[in-house]
Amino acid sequence: MYPYESFLQESNQILQNLSDDFAYYLLYLDFTDFQMVNHFYGMEAGDSLLRAMEEALKRDPQVRTCVNIFSDQFLCLIQTEKDVDVEKIIISYQQRSRLFLEEQGTNYPLCTLKLRYLQSNRRKHKICGGRRQSGAQGGEEARLLKGIPLQ
Repeated sequence: MYPYESFLQESNQILQNLSDDFAYYLLYLDFTDFQMVNHFYGMEAGDSLLRAMEEALKRDPQVRTCVNIFSDQFLCLIQTEKDVDVEKIIISYQQRSRLFLEEQGTNYPLCTLKLRYLQSNRRKHKICGGRRQSGAQGGEEARLLKGIPLQ
């Protein structure tokens, strides 16, 4: 994982060289009640869980760059084919998250592991071809961030 400033630089570089063949999204993931892992299993176990998440994100072919921010939170720039429906992307990441948490949950049976996604003012934002496109947002669990650079 990159330090935050490096993540911003790499993300900006990627977005400055946008390809019309792809769409780009920022995805924010946050472990809820992560401190319970540290409380019941110790800091080493918590660090192990974070490393497992980092490795899973590194293996994801859609993740162009990613950063671990604020301990148990991750911010990723993902790239998809241009015509992929955003709802399919959301569902895909929900499914991947569930599988990851089911796999990891066996190591932490006293904790209920959950990942939440950023909720962004009930709107979804797509970064595409240098333009931001917005649409009405339903009640999905996942939301996409708008805009880079983040201040």
